[in-house]
Amino acid sequence: MLILLFVGGLVASCSKDKDEEDETVNRADFEKAYFGIANGDFQGKSLPGSNSESLEILGITGNPTILAGGSNIIHLSASDGATEAIVGVKDQKGYYTVPITADRNGANRGIMSLMDIRLIIGQQVADNFTIRFAVSDGQGNFSEYQDLVVNLLEAGTGLLQVNLVWDQLNDVDLHLIEPDSTEIYFGNTVSTSGGQLDVDSNPACEIDGINNENIYYEDDPSVTIPYGEYQVLVDLYANCDIAPNTNYTIVVHYGGELIATTEGVNPSEGVLTPADESGNTNLIPVMKFEINGPPSPRASTNNPNTLNLPKLYKFSFDKNNKVFKNFSPKK
Repeated sequence: MLILLFVGGLVASCSKDKDEEDETVNRADFEKAYFGIANGDFQGKSLPGSNSESLEILGITGNPTILAGGSNIIHLSASDGATEAIVGVKDQKGYYTVPITADRNGANRGIMSLMDIRLIIGQQVADNFTIRFAVSDGQGNFSEYQDLVVNLLEAGTGLLQVNLVWDQLNDVDLHLIEPDSTEIYFGNTVSTSGGQLDVDSNPACEIDGINNENIYYEDDPSVTIPYGEYQVLVDLYANCDIAPNTNYTIVVHYGGELIATTEGVNPSEGVLTPADESGNTNLIPVMKFEINGPPSPRASTNNPNTLNLPKLYKFSFDKNNKVFKNFSPKK
């Protein structure tokens, strides 16, 4: 099981002169180079400085391994009084503010705020970077920052990519049905057109902690991406004695861009309950999309970053030598 260690390093933002702060970054560029947060309000300037001792991040859990073009579900808890999370990149301009809801009904009522943050990792990430987290009360007060290092590892390459990520140590399977009804999944990992499942995580409860599955089509003359309608499905093959529900996210990119759907939404988020365990007998439809031509010019073969996909990333976390665990263990 992968363990993440926190090694402190709380740095207040340095003051910037007005001319420097007037230089902002574009959200679309930031999302491609680093990550996006769908429900986040983007600010194209430097991260705000820390100025509060009463606001504090109490804990963060997330998947230590993700794929470029995929996603990662971050669970964050903070001291009561925090109303939003600040999420950016160390030494880079641009950050998101994401609303936090207080824990009004649980055992931590009155002392803790809870939230989930779904990061969509950019397909043009070129190197390692460090994600910075803080919380705010919405009144100009900000906690100290905690750092999450993203380490770049190489995996397969692809022009069409379908990625699944989930947040429990169980066996969730990704299925893709091609226009001619060929199904790509753990039982048929490569189609005749060249699409392939290259990551099959936690098979039959042999836990690897990767919590990702990935189907991709290489940008290669020997690989054909069939035109027509595709269907994406998910299955809780084995729950592996996990008590909590399982949150998942599926993201589909074509030529480096999120593809439009004909049914469902992209990215798509959902919840699997222990009762959904089916052993490949009760697949859940997630979305459909059509491919009727080559990708747009902005994601053409002239852009090496969008074609060398997906790159594999591993998360590690620094904060005062505290242990950062990969989601919930088996009960």
